[in-house]
Amino acid sequence: MSIPESEAGPPMAPNVVRNLPIPPLPSYHVHDPSPPLTGVQTAAYGTLLAHFVRQNYNLPPTKIEPFVDELKEGERFWLSRECMLRFLRASGWKAPAAIERLEDTIRWRRRWGVIRGGYLTPDRQVDYAGRTFTFGFDAQGRPVNYIYPTRRQANRLTPNELQTYFWMLERCIDIMEPGVE
Repeated sequence: MSIPESEAGPPMAPNVVRNLPIPPLPSYHVHDPSPPLTGVQTAAYGTLLAHFVRQNYNLPPTKIEPFVDELKEGERFWLSRECMLRFLRASGWKAPAAIERLEDTIRWRRRWGVIRGGYLTPDRQVDYAGRTFTFGFDAQGRPVNYIYPTRRQANRLTPNELQTYFWMLERCIDIMEPGVE
């Protein structure tokens, strides 16, 4: 469903049409709820941003993954301002620690195939139909994702189920407005 910008909340750019399954109400998330960054926080964010936006940036090798590889387009898309700020907060605003965490997370996302997509292929849709779905937004503009694991597996999820849940969570992040965490 395409909605005109005037009905979709705060303006992003002239003549923008966004495709959202259920658009947030205009009263939701009309401003960035986080406080402005301090000087130290801005410097840490600048360091982190400069590290990942370098034209020749490659993910450094590790013992487990001894090869050097450049960031994929989906990985660069995932490294949004909000994502970087989350990792900086988790690292106590220490840029080197946040860089290490982000690189480790990107490696984990590659191993798990989070960006690869294709998790809801027709054969898997039948298996997971109705177990997880996104419906609406909360008062802060965050998408609401419902998860209903089956009772027989409530204490033990299969890797495919976990991958599907992570995939759905990633799609929720994709439809969040800028500034929403």
